[in-house]
Amino acid sequence: INSKEDYQNNFKIKSEACGVFYKIPFIDFNRKTLVGMHLSGGGCSLTTTPSVQLVNNSIVVNANAVFKGPCKMKLGKTIFLVIDKISPDQKIVFLWGEDLN
Repeated sequence: INSKEDYQNNFKIKSEACGVFYKIPFIDFNRKTLVGMHLSGGGCSLTTTPSVQLVNNSIVVNANAVFKGPCKMKLGKTIFLVIDKISPDQKIVFLWGEDLN
């Protein structure tokens, strides 16, 4: 999300659909970009250690997700990161960094 309007509209729609209304944090979209991803998989636990790198003019967002255990439970997590403003010629690549144990 690269603009205040997209940010407000996206989160207003999501919050109204859930019947929850909350104040969203301020982000200066002149200097920042909001990125997010949803992870889901099976196991007993899910941990994430998100990282962001610049690789060949692409922003690589890696959730570094680790699903552990033999449980047959579905786990999910949504992560959001505020990063430096991306330029129109940059693309964003999302990785899970998944490690199944």
